[in-house]
Amino acid sequence: MKDREPYQIIIMRPTGEKPVMTVRSFWAKLILILAAALLGSLFVVTLWLIEARNTGNEQKQTTDMLFTELKDLNILLTQKDEEIISLKKKLSMSITHKASPVHDLKPLPKLYPPTAEISEVSIEDSRLLFKVVNIKSESNEMSQGYVYAVFKKGQEYASYPAAALVEGVPVEKTKGHQFTIKNFKPMSIKIPESIGQWETVTFYIFDFEEKLRLAMLLNRHQIQ
Repeated sequence: MKDREPYQIIIMRPTGEKPVMTVRSFWAKLILILAAALLGSLFVVTLWLIEARNTGNEQKQTTDMLFTELKDLNILLTQKDEEIISLKKKLSMSITHKASPVHDLKPLPKLYPPTAEISEVSIEDSRLLFKVVNIKSESNEMSQGYVYAVFKKGQEYASYPAAALVEGVPVEKTKGHQFTIKNFKPMSIKIPESIGQWETVTFYIFDFEEKLRLAMLLNRHQIQ
């Protein structure tokens, strides 16, 4: 009697007639192995997809968290910038001008914190050169006002621009040379001929509210 294979796959007809196909044990094993490999591959791919999805979610959460932190840092940086600007403004308003005090002018109006100063004063022929400098330029504030140069010889005074004076101090505070500056404004003025060999010049700056913001006296020998 011929030995039969350990197992076979027999595909029968519904009517019980002759089998449609008989799959011998070798092919049956191969089919089972391929089916198992396919199922295993599907299982591995499914696990990989689940892990990739979880990793993507974690990365998204991390990105969202970093974006939120960056947004908070930008807000904090903006607040710090505003605090720095505020401190600069407060500092600029507390600056006390270091120009020589005017001792010989009485009565001197109340002197308020300066918004501008005079620098680089020089004499060229019969003209006086100088700069009106905004001392609050770092805070991006404009400096506005009126500037006078009052020359003195003995007890005589002469003003540029010409103005009524009381003991050397301009009475009409808004008649001075008007300026509006972001950084500085160079000026060249003709020294009044009426004063002759003047001894001192005093610079006055009044703001638009007629408050005295600068009284700076220079002796002629101090000017280069």
